[in-house]
Amino acid sequence: MEDKKKAPGKTVYIAAILGVTIGLLWQFGGVLLKEGPVADTLKKVRGAAPVITSWEYKELRDKATNTPVKTAALNSINTANTGFGPTSRMQLILLECNNQKNIAVASPGVPLCASSPEQCSVTLTFDGGSAEKVAAGYAKNSIILEEPEKLFKRIKSTKNLSVETTYVSGSKGKFPCRFNFNTAGLTWN
Repeated sequence: MEDKKKAPGKTVYIAAILGVTIGLLWQFGGVLLKEGPVADTLKKVRGAAPVITSWEYKELRDKATNTPVKTAALNSINTANTGFGPTSRMQLILLECNNQKNIAVASPGVPLCASSPEQCSVTLTFDGGSAEKVAAGYAKNSIILEEPEKLFKRIKSTKNLSVETTYVSGSKGKFPCRFNFNTAGLTWN
């Protein structure tokens, strides 16, 4: 994928909408946000509950607009050290609201995107192919990927996806992380 410079206003606007949508998604799901991603997800990824590595689907309503929000979420099959406690899994979240698709990834810890928006990107590898750098934004403890329409199609047609990004932890420094997902079986209408 090409790196394209986009108008910062559009990215910030989309990131803000997506951040609110992700927050509402988990609020409606009966889960409270904690430091980092959702408390329920933290329990799953840290071993307190079975880790679900197949797609989970939800359809919710945005309270502010009464608009349906369709989601699919998937936990990574591996863990990595993000500098935030024990090793963690990442969650891949696909959202659609008002026919607009968005893709976010979230994991406990502070991604470099949070403190250095100009360095906000992830590297994706589809089915073991070439690594592709994708521009991203940051909102509500999540990294929001740009060009979601194109990525939705790629994720739907792939069996394995790797997501690489860097996390930071104060004096502990930077933590490059690679999370792997078994994306086969996504059903999205």
